[in-house]
Amino acid sequence: MAEINGLTTLDKLVRKVLFKKREGNENYLRYLSVLTEGLQRLNYHYVGHVKTDTLSVDTDTNTVDYPDDYVNYVSLSVADDMGKIWTFTKDEKIFLT
Repeated sequence: MAEINGLTTLDKLVRKVLFKKREGNENYLRYLSVLTEGLQRLNYHYVGHVKTDTLSVDTDTNTVDYPDDYVNYVSLSVADDMGKIWTFTKDEKIFLT
């Protein structure tokens, strides 16, 4: 059935490129990587899409794993027990060792 909503997947785009270039699946991952990076750059530089996500802190290491689609952050914040959001700011007077 034909797509009528205008949306597609990266998989479909890669397979279409492979078909049009008459290439086999040996280049699938390379094209997928190029399309993924291009989409990330397009979203970041031109579309202005901002995604908000809640991340869990690993209490053993006090670290956070970034999501796979992480490009850059605009701000970091934490919610307290009362639901108030505290935004972290950069303090140039802090000496990092």
